[in-house]
Amino acid sequence: MSTSQQPPARETPATPAQRRMLAALFAGLGLLGLAVLWVVVFHVAARYRLTCTRAASACVVVRERLGGDLTYRVAVSPEARAVVTTTRPRRGTPRVFLEFVTAGERTFLVEYQGRAAHERASAAAARLNALLAGTGAPVVEEAVGSPGVAWGLVGIVLALLTGISLGYRAVRARWGPPAPDRGQLPAPAA
Repeated sequence: MSTSQQPPARETPATPAQRRMLAALFAGLGLLGLAVLWVVVFHVAARYRLTCTRAASACVVVRERLGGDLTYRVAVSPEARAVVTTTRPRRGTPRVFLEFVTAGERTFLVEYQGRAAHERASAAAARLNALLAGTGAPVVEEAVGSPGVAWGLVGIVLALLTGISLGYRAVRARWGPPAPDRGQLPAPAA
């Protein structure tokens, strides 16, 4: 008893319009991945460093990003108070912020993340308020965040970009070489 196997039917090559559409789709996905990578590297804070001194009546906040640090100085008046603000998004964990409040105006200092974020922010606010009242240490330093999370996001985005590139190559290989346009003349015989 013999079984006859027929060779698999070859798919028809893609038309130039289909190829352009596929190239545009993968280019769009690649650009989207690059945009996400840009945001992670240049806008997501990997870590915050806060240094407040009583003598200078100011705080220096360093927002460490993978693409470079952003440093700004916050003048502190005697009536300023450090407060902890928590926002609750629809999904995910609550966001915890340490802010200065002066005459109703809020100035962002640091964002806390993790399980004990509210407790750590409250402890930092108590130290800052003691500094402002003149009863605490003359300098308060706080470091918050983990650069490992930002580097992990970079790795994920690079893996996605690699997947997009490999997917495009696999689809191109499956469709074979481009079909000649109707207006092209065949190559002359040698």
